[in-house]
Amino acid sequence: MFFNDIIGQPAAVNTFEQVLNSKRLSHAYIFLGPSGVGKFLFARTLAKILMCESKSSEWKQKGCTSCRACKWIDKNCHPNLKITEVEKNKQKISIEAVLDIQKELMLMPFSKTHRVFIVNEAERMSEEAFNAFLKTLEEPVKDTVIILVTSNLGSLPQTVVSRAQVIRFYPIEQSLVIKYLEQHLKIKYEQALLLSHLSDGSIGDACKLHSQNLLDQREHLIKGLLRDNSGRLAKDIIAYAKSNSADNEGLRLEIIWQLKIIGLFIRDALWLHHGLPDAKMLNKDRITETKQYQRRYNHKQVERLLGRLLRSERYIRLNANYSLVVESLFVPANVA
Repeated sequence: MFFNDIIGQPAAVNTFEQVLNSKRLSHAYIFLGPSGVGKFLFARTLAKILMCESKSSEWKQKGCTSCRACKWIDKNCHPNLKITEVEKNKQKISIEAVLDIQKELMLMPFSKTHRVFIVNEAERMSEEAFNAFLKTLEEPVKDTVIILVTSNLGSLPQTVVSRAQVIRFYPIEQSLVIKYLEQHLKIKYEQALLLSHLSDGSIGDACKLHSQNLLDQREHLIKGLLRDNSGRLAKDIIAYAKSNSADNEGLRLEIIWQLKIIGLFIRDALWLHHGLPDAKMLNKDRITETKQYQRRYNHKQVERLLGRLLRSERYIRLNANYSLVVESLFVPANVA
């Protein structure tokens, strides 16, 4: 009930507690924040609260999860809820999808509750879709709430942003991410700790990394560093990324996550150079390998590689040629 399932977003919860108590619901919102921090879950939970069939008049008793409406929303099949997102094997949300929203807005609602339209990854709308969507925002429909879920406000036209209220979502505290992973995925603290560092406060990303066994890939990456065969390591990184991504954007993200794994290992080696105890290491189960790497390179060499890893991540995010970035990262001349 009332956002009980939302983890680590007190600002958003407090905002909507005030909105619902004052009954001043806006016709359009933009839920902005990193991926995997609960934006879409929050939007669907708000839909539950607005459509719940509980007889209680108190907002905080809505979203009961047991009535017909709440169960339908859990299955994404409530007639008053429409979710629009990128179709499989597509790169953009098409104008046809936006026109479908406009057609539904013209129809009578299924029930007298609110209607909620959620556009997930709204930044991936095509230019034509944005232009068509603007008309939808300019002509609000009574008892209808439109929610754009996005991780990139800059990709949305200002004309769209100006017609919606922006609600910000933030990375989740590391302790909450670890607790969630331990309880829901039943994994050990050490694994949860690593995943929390890799996911940067995103429970969704942490769960995804666990499901695709990224920590198993850590073994190959560490062996590659110790093997000192830069060409093979670069190929392994790119091959793994390609096997776990559906598009170019996903491929780049997979490479970034692997570079972060390497970065955490390198950071452990640097900590050892500075005399910090083994207990402070993140890769506690790979102390032997970390000390082996530490003995091979002095602290200045390790610091330089750590700096290049951070720059490489930035270059890949800026759409640089990922093959060239990864291949040049581990060449022996750069380590020395």
